[in-house]
Amino acid sequence: MSDDRSLQKNVLSPVVIMLAGVVLLAGSVASFFLVDRDGAGKADGNPYRGIIFEAIASGGGNGELGSRILLMGSMHVLRPQDHPFPESYERAFELADAVIFELADAMDAGDAALVQQHVSNPDGSTLRNRLPADLYQRASAAAERAGISMADMGNKKIYALAQGLSGSVLSRAGFTRSWGIETQLRAKAAQAGKPTSGFETLEQQLSVFSSLSDARQEALLRQTLDEMERHADYGLRGIELWKEGDVNGLAALRVESEAGDPELARALFEDRHARWLPVMEQQLPPPGKTLLVVVGAAHLCGDGSLTELLRQRGYVINQW
Repeated sequence: MSDDRSLQKNVLSPVVIMLAGVVLLAGSVASFFLVDRDGAGKADGNPYRGIIFEAIASGGGNGELGSRILLMGSMHVLRPQDHPFPESYERAFELADAVIFELADAMDAGDAALVQQHVSNPDGSTLRNRLPADLYQRASAAAERAGISMADMGNKKIYALAQGLSGSVLSRAGFTRSWGIETQLRAKAAQAGKPTSGFETLEQQLSVFSSLSDARQEALLRQTLDEMERHADYGLRGIELWKEGDVNGLAALRVESEAGDPELARALFEDRHARWLPVMEQQLPPPGKTLLVVVGAAHLCGDGSLTELLRQRGYVINQW
């Protein structure tokens, strides 16, 4: 355990982690400790843009339309009033001949054991034992305000508490996985008979954080607490940028955050993109057909994004 607070400045922002689409934050770990809302509420009908790009491969120089990839910036959690989706999202789904999600399979109750394995300390040690006394007291107060039981957290890893707290911001605002883009599109794809697949397994996503040292997990917890205390609705900032279709704004969030923790940023973005691109190209449909790729919005914004990597490979990229 370390209480070296200098690490606090060297940790990726929880907001950017959420925008990376990592399934833990804003609903997954938190949902094992918080009561998920039933989604009661009515859509407000307010239109928004979202983030979606079209990538067209070369058609062979004969003026023919090449294979098309539609890259949809996702939010794993939304509210009833965030529906219906933007018209561009509905259109993209209708055009899709196949869909690739980040996760190969939707999360369900059967994944609880795997999640618990990755969020729990194998030696049974508790947060009270692993955290400095001042940080434990501060985190306990924040958990009480968020409705998270520290007793239930028991032997959970430090990052699980940090992400549970981050998720609580969105939970209190009415955001749930059941209204998120993946959940809704998976159901629509099943109904329409569209084939679906995924880039990675749940265990691969969980491992990004469960492999962090205690010192880096502690730094993540401190930053989460700092941001929650400074901005009660800080987790909503990225969602608003996404709604506005503000690619530059989201890219700026990434740049600001990645400077603090390039190692974690590389694991969340560069390493995953390197694994995803071959999968996309293996599933590239014939000319005139469309592949829909649904990933966290931050994967489509800024240097090293999927859109930039496809542009470098000769695709013509346009934002809808």
